[in-house]
Amino acid sequence: MSEAVVPAGRLPDGQVSDAESRAVGKFLRRMLPILVLMLLVNQMDRTNVGFVQDELRADVGVSATAYGLGAGLFFIGYALFEVPSNMLLERFGARVWLTRIMITWGLVIVTMCFIHNVTMFYVLRFLLGVAEAGFFPGVLLYFTQWLPDSSRGRASAIFLGGSATAYIVTGPITGALLECTGRADSPAGAGCSRWRASSRSSSDSWPGSSWSPASRTRAG
Repeated sequence: MSEAVVPAGRLPDGQVSDAESRAVGKFLRRMLPILVLMLLVNQMDRTNVGFVQDELRADVGVSATAYGLGAGLFFIGYALFEVPSNMLLERFGARVWLTRIMITWGLVIVTMCFIHNVTMFYVLRFLLGVAEAGFFPGVLLYFTQWLPDSSRGRASAIFLGGSATAYIVTGPITGALLECTGRADSPAGAGCSRWRASSRSSSDSWPGSSWSPASRTRAG
């Protein structure tokens, strides 16, 4: 049986060039940590609302029924805009669109500091879902554009590990923020749920602002 002939300049299947190996290594070192941090903050945003139900009732008057509806509105907004968001990511590129996602959801969290009625809680929960829509599948699409099949599974596993880490750290961080109730260094007149939202917003927007300049260095 004759051996398969590999065209000049092309490596056999399963092998990568030195340049491609360096590009993949640079991506894993420079970009993957930022993406994991983004996922960490994303998961914290989704789970933190469960810790502040009592504070929302005390500060804003959100009943248990209103809280449940508001929590569900987040996923309605996320589901409705997930596909359009990924279509726009394909058009504008991951650097621009993932930066937009992080910054806009940070701005929505900032606005939650000013919630004063149930309707505003509903609207902002829906807008938070819209702002976050497309983040997770967008990152996976980004992996397909930068990484070969042989490296994509490793990157995806590391990325998904950020979700498990979020569940570990969310409780202690949120508990520490909830301790702001009655503290002298809390902003005057601000309820605990609003103080926590203000603290969270900075962590939401920071990875987005870091992502933009960091990703200008292509992994090539």
